[in-house]
Amino acid sequence: MRPSATRSSSPPPAASASTSASVATSVAVEPSPTVTDGAIAWSRAAAATGDGARATASIVVRASDGTTRVVARDATYRTPPAWSPDGGSLAFVASGSFSVWRPGEGVERVLACVPPACLGLGPPAWSPDGSTVAFAVIGDGRDGLVVTDVAGPELEVVVDVVADGPPTWSPDGTSIAVASGDRIVVVDARDGSITSSSVFPGRLGDRVAWSPDGTTFAVDGTSDGTSGIFLVPVDGGVPLLLSACADDGCTDLDPTWTGDGREVVFTRARCDLPGGDCFTGDLFVVEVSGAAARPLVTDRALDCCAAVQPVLDP
Repeated sequence: MRPSATRSSSPPPAASASTSASVATSVAVEPSPTVTDGAIAWSRAAAATGDGARATASIVVRASDGTTRVVARDATYRTPPAWSPDGGSLAFVASGSFSVWRPGEGVERVLACVPPACLGLGPPAWSPDGSTVAFAVIGDGRDGLVVTDVAGPELEVVVDVVADGPPTWSPDGTSIAVASGDRIVVVDARDGSITSSSVFPGRLGDRVAWSPDGTTFAVDGTSDGTSGIFLVPVDGGVPLLLSACADDGCTDLDPTWTGDGREVVFTRARCDLPGGDCFTGDLFVVEVSGAAARPLVTDRALDCCAAVQPVLDP
């Protein structure tokens, strides 16, 4: 992984509406009864300038009442933010540092990336108990996945795995999964040992998201000529197509689950937006039951990489 540019520089293949015998269209996922969803946070990229300047983005939060605000600027381009399990903090990478925004308190820089020990940070992912954060790091000849305490963060690599995108935790907090090449790699969160490595039948994207019930990965990729969002059983099995854009000029990317496990939020990336690069576009949501995707954010801006705030029921 190269955390300073977590997306591939080559646009994904254009989506196709066709499917084959090895690609199904829906899967049943048992929802969690204990959470509902609150605000949505995402990355809004600045238009490419064409002069070689470093591309940046803002972190945008839309509350459940529809009000929208920018909570941080100079965030790493096309890098997803991450809500803490209690919904009270939003983590992201900005200005080369791991930072946290809390409503009413502003932004706190938690961990600075200082060369040569650190040359870049990947997007963070909170552990289910909120005590630790996982992210990828490059620096000083050693790339890998870091798991660190939020209260006293240190850059200690726990496993030398090439992570193409953000890590994702199992609901019980014992394992972490990443996209690595054409494989979904699962590592033990305690000792960093690789516990499984399964091949995606096609071109795997860089986003893997573990479902709240622990049974399913949502991924982006291309299988049997179809590009879009797929659901892959954690224990192995045929990927099931959840959403694919029917237009030639767009592709569905960056899946993330809603807290109840009933829906997946994703980026419908477009190639026709001014200043765009085929990795940003609009935000959509689709039910895992197989209903048609519906729009969440369609501002004709360079949006991507959503995170859904969990809200604990009383």
